[in-house]
Amino acid sequence: FDAGSRTHYAEIMATGRRRGQPMSAFDAQIAAICRQHDATLATRNVADFGTAKLLIVNPWTPPKG
Repeated sequence: FDAGSRTHYAEIMATGRRRGQPMSAFDAQIAAICRQHDATLATRNVADFGTAKLLIVNPWTPPKG
């Protein structure tokens, strides 16, 4: 987490609060880093990142098909 992530962090926190879905500070930091680097987030905790506007992959979900 660095200066480049802080703008993303602020937006993620504000969006979550506005929508009534606040995100923990640690989750918001993870999401901000992913946004800054245009990275995919791999987590089984998908619901907590719903307002972060990220590509999220749950590696514990079996592939379809």
